[in-house]
Amino acid sequence: RMMEASDPESVLEAEPDAVIREAARDLWRRHCAAEARNFLGASPELVTGLREPDRPVLPEKALLVDGRFEVIRLLGRGGMGEVYLADDRVLGEPVAIKTIQKRLASRPEIQKMFIAEIQNARRVNHDNVCRIFDLFADSKVNFFSMEYVEGERLSERLGGGLSSKESASIALRL
Repeated sequence: RMMEASDPESVLEAEPDAVIREAARDLWRRHCAAEARNFLGASPELVTGLREPDRPVLPEKALLVDGRFEVIRLLGRGGMGEVYLADDRVLGEPVAIKTIQKRLASRPEIQKMFIAEIQNARRVNHDNVCRIFDLFADSKVNFFSMEYVEGERLSERLGGGLSSKESASIALRL
């Protein structure tokens, strides 16, 4: 409601619950700061789809990346790259590795966004956020390794239908 209001402060003042009012004020302050930095101002190319959905950044199975990570399978694709499940031969445990799309990897602004993502994620210490381990750049691909968390995708969970109590619990954790 604040984003749509001509006077966002009046929306805050109309909220009777002090806890919600302060949480909304904090979110609004962060939203304004992010907009001032053009936080979501990705280049139009990212939005219009430079992705090559049929050509993964890494081939699946039996590929050894950086002499250390054996790719097991693709976990998902996003706007900047892909996430793979891999076996870290040094740590002896499964990890997730996130790549940058080949067509975007050489662009300095994308490299900067990728590093900023890593830096921001490393600042967060929370049970619901996976840990970032390290940044790697071999001759073929830039990627970072992170904690692999086994579980159900949120989209799958939401598709199964949730009670209002379950929905509220997930929303609060997000």
